[in-house]
Amino acid sequence: MKILTASLFALALGATPALADPIGTPGNPCAQDSCQGNIFTISYFANSATDFTVFVTVDTSGYTGAGTFLSDLAVKLVPQDTDFTSTALVNAPGGAGAWTLQDGNLNAGGCGGGGNGWLCVNGGGSLLTTPVPDGTYTFEFDLTVADSGDWLLDTASIQARYGITGNLTSEPITMQACREIENCPPRQLVPEPATLLLVGLGLVGAGVARRRVRLA
Repeated sequence: MKILTASLFALALGATPALADPIGTPGNPCAQDSCQGNIFTISYFANSATDFTVFVTVDTSGYTGAGTFLSDLAVKLVPQDTDFTSTALVNAPGGAGAWTLQDGNLNAGGCGGGGNGWLCVNGGGSLLTTPVPDGTYTFEFDLTVADSGDWLLDTASIQARYGITGNLTSEPITMQACREIENCPPRQLVPEPATLLLVGLGLVGAGVARRRVRLA
């Protein structure tokens, strides 16, 4: 029993990386309640200390807003534009070539706000291929940073616009690390260490209770 308990503690403490829930879920609602029914996830895989593949997914199946298509998306992953040494959009709904990647966040007209570390993609000719609500859309970026410490892992932000005037209020979001590129973005959530610990302790308690019943 002691060995089992110790093993469960080790499992709980060593379960890395722990993936936070995407924002927009019942358990992790948007900080300013403006995801309009969408669920957002940002996942990344480190190809090297400074080169990263980043996936941004937008689950629009529960969208409740007034727009009819996803037209613009912006993410803030580093503090300043100069922290990126290269940026590229590798894949997107309707094909990467149908979207325009530029520095800046969203304003009432779409991409075109100030820089400050924001990257923004404009749908252009792909507008009709990304209707909402419809399903989950994935954007894949290849990004190189000047220093690996530039990532805003726990304080990244995301915005989206749906072909209507106005934009999503900047929502804070945690970047999720992937163990391997083949499973990025993560296909399922990995429980936080604390959750694993509680489950483990519950199993230990159940085992102790069962043993007592047998002895009685």
